[in-house]
Amino acid sequence: HRLYNQQLEKQGFEVKKYEREIEKDLDALRAKLSLHAQLSLAAAFEHVTAVTSRIALRSGGLLSTSASPQTRLWRWHCAEEVAHQHVTTDLLQALGVPYWQRIFYFLAASALMTFDVLRHLHGFARLDVARGRVSTRQLGRATGRLLLRDGAN
Repeated sequence: HRLYNQQLEKQGFEVKKYEREIEKDLDALRAKLSLHAQLSLAAAFEHVTAVTSRIALRSGGLLSTSASPQTRLWRWHCAEEVAHQHVTTDLLQALGVPYWQRIFYFLAASALMTFDVLRHLHGFARLDVARGRVSTRQLGRATGRLLLRDGAN
């Protein structure tokens, strides 16, 4: 993560700002939630990242064609996410945390992650457009393809 984030920083992305925002949000949640609720939320985050990783790794997925060092690192990271996804869920089951609670926090984690991803992508896209790396039209087309084609698979 650090090497990837350093590359983003060099390109002008405000990675540290985004990291602080996420940490602040997580600190607020930790202060309010029980340990079982925190574990449920962690399991939900792990599940969402594992599903996202599977999508990125599949043939024709986001990480399937490039041989760059960053892409190789992300492929490894995605495989690692998939491999350990079950750990927090197994722990929740062993602790007897009710299924309804796991579902509730899965929905909450999905909403939180969606908000964070969209917030960060908006910042990345704004910078790319401002620097002339991509036009607003190209960005709109790419977003449409991602949501309509890739999101439907």
